[in-house]
Amino acid sequence: MKKIEFHVHTKYSKDSRSELPRLVEDCLAKKIDVLVVTDHNEIEGAVRLKAIAPFQVIIGEEILTNKGEIVGLFLKDRIPPGLSPDKTISLIKKQGGLVYLPHPYDSFTRKTAVEAEVLTAVARKVDMIEVHNGRTIFSSDNQKALALSQSLGKIPVVGSDAHITFEIGRNYLEIPDLKIDTPKNFLSAIKKARLVNRPPMMWPFLVTKFDRFSKKHIIKNEYKYFSQTCDLCGGNKFKVVYSKKGKFRQQYLITDNSYGSHSQIVKCFACGLEFACPRERKVIIDNRYQSFVDKKYEDEVINRGENYKRILSKLTMLIQTKRLLDIGCATGGLLQVAKEQGWTTMGLEPSRWASEEARKKGLHVISGSVESVKIPNRFNAVTCIDVIEHVVSPSKLLAMTTKFITSGGVFCVVTPNKNSLLSRILGEKWWHIRPDHIYYFTFQTLKLLLMKHGFRVIKTYQYGWTFSYDYWISRIWKYSPFLYSILSFIKSSRAITINFHDSMEIYCQIT
Repeated sequence: MKKIEFHVHTKYSKDSRSELPRLVEDCLAKKIDVLVVTDHNEIEGAVRLKAIAPFQVIIGEEILTNKGEIVGLFLKDRIPPGLSPDKTISLIKKQGGLVYLPHPYDSFTRKTAVEAEVLTAVARKVDMIEVHNGRTIFSSDNQKALALSQSLGKIPVVGSDAHITFEIGRNYLEIPDLKIDTPKNFLSAIKKARLVNRPPMMWPFLVTKFDRFSKKHIIKNEYKYFSQTCDLCGGNKFKVVYSKKGKFRQQYLITDNSYGSHSQIVKCFACGLEFACPRERKVIIDNRYQSFVDKKYEDEVINRGENYKRILSKLTMLIQTKRLLDIGCATGGLLQVAKEQGWTTMGLEPSRWASEEARKKGLHVISGSVESVKIPNRFNAVTCIDVIEHVVSPSKLLAMTTKFITSGGVFCVVTPNKNSLLSRILGEKWWHIRPDHIYYFTFQTLKLLLMKHGFRVIKTYQYGWTFSYDYWISRIWKYSPFLYSILSFIKSSRAITINFHDSMEIYCQIT
């Protein structure tokens, strides 16, 4: 059976603040298979949600005509409000869409129900009538809607009219497990639906009223349209989180400790992903990584090996056959440790210098990226450690990665967590805010991106680092030269492991 949730609003409606990532989480938790998004006079929220949701999203719009509201489903283009019901229905049908009459008799708070003098005429032209609305207070109003549906032979449906995520999963349809990819198939399926509904609650109305008031009078709209699009949802409405700061070194260095310079960083209105915008052209970024040389990087090769041992230990518990591909392997530190443990290994590295250094160690490393190299084999484990934040398109990286993993294989990705406590405390001074980092993920946005490409998260950890004492205090210089000068008098050859809980270590499988 499939569960269909009709008539749902997102933050793109003037009276809702339902965030798209939260809607995805709640639908997954409540086992919603199909979500029908119907924002007021807008389809962009539905389009963006469809781009990130791992379940089916039907693009709809609750259109305010000059005689009340009508809903269009399976839309491709937004329909403007203020037209006549006949014209609105005609425009919906012209797109091949379905017409849905919401809350036709609501008499409590609804001022937007289709007006009485045209109700029957409009109802004759629709495909579905909402016979139970999750926000219609008087049950008699829903009963009238049911009687109208039966008298005209129209398909009855249940609409949650959810404006807050709490309302998801209270009112829905259950249908057989059929394909509903087209309007025709959709109508055929819901004719066989079982309608599930619950009594309305009063307190969500108060939340909606506050949301409408706050969006109009309190919340400052800092989001603007840009020419660049979001790699996760495809949106182009962003707000500036940090303005561009400092001068950028042309040569990329992993060991660079001159924190404080960065590109302009923006946040996507739709999905919340943060990234550098505008970013440099792909050819410039590719050239920087191909020409990367950082001889100091090898100074910590033994200590970095301790980080890799922890990852390999976790991978060993999740898979049986030890075949490993490391994407962005640098000079092959992880591959070297894995090879010593009996793994069959291969690495991809864009830097000509780093990949040559790895090959000198006897490692199988190809110079290039997932886009430029053809890999004939599949691997039980694929790792991507501190790489995904550097690439021009993480979405393309993950799409290519799925081709390299065997059935039941595990993908491990490590990247900084923009929502960590230290990130929030340090803000723009957080050490991961760097010119070479293009993307800044939270667990939520990274999980959405992984799900978009068919991955299921199975394990998550906070990633820690093992480095020498000298390496650690060299990181302090930018923050406090005084403290650095004191600590530099102390001599130690010990390796120190520190976990700041500001990086994510995620293991997932293809669903």
